[in-house]
Amino acid sequence: DSMTILLYLLLIAAHTMLPVTRMVSYILTTTLTGSQLIMSVGSFLYESSSYNQLIAELVFLLSANATGFYYRHMTEAAHQQTFVGTKTCIESRIKLECEKEQQEQLLLSVIPAYIAAEVKRSIMLKMADACHDVTNKQTISRFHEMYVQRHNNVSILYADIVNFTPLSEQLSASDLVKTLNEL
Repeated sequence: DSMTILLYLLLIAAHTMLPVTRMVSYILTTTLTGSQLIMSVGSFLYESSSYNQLIAELVFLLSANATGFYYRHMTEAAHQQTFVGTKTCIESRIKLECEKEQQEQLLLSVIPAYIAAEVKRSIMLKMADACHDVTNKQTISRFHEMYVQRHNNVSILYADIVNFTPLSEQLSASDLVKTLNEL
């Protein structure tokens, strides 16, 4: 009858469309199904309806609940998987940013900032060229670019100074430079 079809749709909607927890939806749909079955048994007893009609209605409503339970379970599993995937993506991005910052700090601790900026710029240009010229073979160069600047009044001394390590531990950086200049 039309009441059973309406209840079938209501049960499916309660499982799939209402923004309630799984437990609330189970309680609500079980209550609706139980109420309808009690009313059907009452009408069966008073009107002498067919026993097959009662069984068919029971199977129909149980199938609505089973369909709703299954749909809700699968939807929640998909949402959980999406959440975990998004969480993993965000964690990876944060980790990448931290590692990028560490790489930057390491680079700046080894070479001056202006050279680091020039090296990065050069790498970015090479990457951009490589992306645009995918079909062209890269030319092999024998020499790498040199990132050198000329400085006046600067000397580089290559020497082996006896007991330099203990001396460097005892003196501050500026005192060590003064001592080396005096030599």
